[in-house]
Amino acid sequence: MSVSLKTERESALGPWVRNLRIYLELTQKEIAGLARVTPEEVSLLESNKPLSRDTKSRILKELCNKRVRNWEILSNC
Repeated sequence: MSVSLKTERESALGPWVRNLRIYLELTQKEIAGLARVTPEEVSLLESNKPLSRDTKSRILKELCNKRVRNWEILSNC
């Protein structure tokens, strides 16, 4: 039995979120504050546990915004 592409992407999301958060030097508590969610919800996302689409979206949005701001700072050096 093969694994669907959607399932493979979903299972890769948690580690990607965790790695990006660490790269950006943010704690779970810090990104949770930015996204207005709980640190436990960040942990659930990083562990690929069930989480509402809205909560996932908030966390991902803040991580991507933070990444873009970091790149803008670096490009001005």
